[in-house]
Amino acid sequence: MATFADVEQCPRKLIKSTKFARVYSLDDKFAVKTITTDFIVAPHDHVAEKSILYRVKEGVDSLDNDNRNNVQYVMELLDDRRLEDEVELLFPFYPLSLYELMRTQYKRVAHDQPKKKFNPYYDLTSSADSAAPVPARIHYKNCFDVDRDAHAFFLQIAKGLEYIHACGIIHRDVKPQNVMVDPHTRQLKITDFGISYDTHSAQQTTKELPTHKITDVSTSFYKAPELLLSVKNYGFEVDVWALLVLVSQWFQSGRDLAARSGASASVTSQLRDDFYMPALVDDGSQDGEAGSDVRLLLCIFERFGVPRLADWPEVAHYGSEDAFVGLFGSDGDGKCIQYSTRAEQLTRLGSMLPRLDEVSDGPQRNRILTTLLAMTPFQASQRISSAAIVASLQS
Repeated sequence: MATFADVEQCPRKLIKSTKFARVYSLDDKFAVKTITTDFIVAPHDHVAEKSILYRVKEGVDSLDNDNRNNVQYVMELLDDRRLEDEVELLFPFYPLSLYELMRTQYKRVAHDQPKKKFNPYYDLTSSADSAAPVPARIHYKNCFDVDRDAHAFFLQIAKGLEYIHACGIIHRDVKPQNVMVDPHTRQLKITDFGISYDTHSAQQTTKELPTHKITDVSTSFYKAPELLLSVKNYGFEVDVWALLVLVSQWFQSGRDLAARSGASASVTSQLRDDFYMPALVDDGSQDGEAGSDVRLLLCIFERFGVPRLADWPEVAHYGSEDAFVGLFGSDGDGKCIQYSTRAEQLTRLGSMLPRLDEVSDGPQRNRILTTLLAMTPFQASQRISSAAIVASLQS
C-alpha cells in the first residue's frame, strides 16, 4: 500500500478546490486531499473525517463475510499526515465522478432559433416584425444508459452504504459528486466523509449529541424531508433518501436550457461544470444557482402528498411540529402516497421516472421500482435500510 513517502516526488495537479479543502492528482495514480485546519465550520471536521476513514478500513475485520466484501465500494484511505496548519489524506486516483459521467450523457438534440413575438406594450408604434426576440432554447436529452448501468450502479452504491452503515457511519452527503467511477471496470466508490457522523465515536457523539445532530447536512435536493423539518435525531435513513433522489436522476428524460445571448450553437452546447440534472424532486436550483429548503419541501409534498402529523411521529416529537402544522395542517392533504394501494403507489412513482421502461429486463425493472418505493416513506423508521435495498435488488 502506497504512503506519502512513496509519492513525495510526484508532481501535483489541482483538480478541485473549495473553501474547506483542495484535491490534487499525482501522476493520475493517486489523489491527495489537503484540508485546512485553521478554518473549521461544523459539520466539517478533519479529525472526525480521518477517524471515520480508518474506522471504515478497520471494519473489514469486524463484519461478516458478505458485508466485508462491500468495502470495495468505499474509497480506501492509503495514508495521512499533518503539515503545519493542514492535514493531507492519500487515496487511489479515480479520474471520473458519477456526476461527471452523468453530465456527459446529456446530449443536445434540438436548438430552437429565436422567434419574433409581438408585444403591444413594448412599442405602440412598432410592428410585430420589430418586436423583441424570444431567447433560443436548447433541449438536452438524458442518454444515461439505464438498461446497462441503472441496476448495477444502484446495487453498488447500496452495497457501499450497507458497509459504512454497518460500521456505524452516516455519510450525510450522498450525491453523484461523492461517488467515483472506474471508467474501465465501471466500479463505483463512495468518497468524501468530510461531514459524516460516526455513531460509535465517543468524541463525535459528545461534540454532536445523537439527539441533537446538525441538520444543515446533505446537498441541495438530496436532503431528506426529516432534515428539512429539523429532526435532529435522524439516522442512516437520510442516506437512503439521498440515494433515492440520486437514482431518480438517471430516469429523467432531459431538460431545456436557455441559449446565451450572442453565443454560437457550439459554444452554447458546452455544459457547465455545475450543469443541473433534474430529479424526481426540485429545490429550485439551476446551473450555478442555489435552491431553497422551503422550495424542496413544497416539491416533495407536491409529488408525494402531505402526511398526517400522527403518521410522522419523528416530526411531532423531535422536529418542527409547529412549522409543519402552521404550513400544512395536522390532517394531511389526502394525497399522501402511503395512503394509496400498493398498485397505485407503484404507478404514481413510475410516472416520476419516465425512462424506467428503457430497462429491458422486466424483473430487474420491477425490482428497481419496488425498491425505490420502499425508500419513499416520510417516517424514517419505515424507510428501507441500505442492507434491505441490497437484498431487494438481488432478490
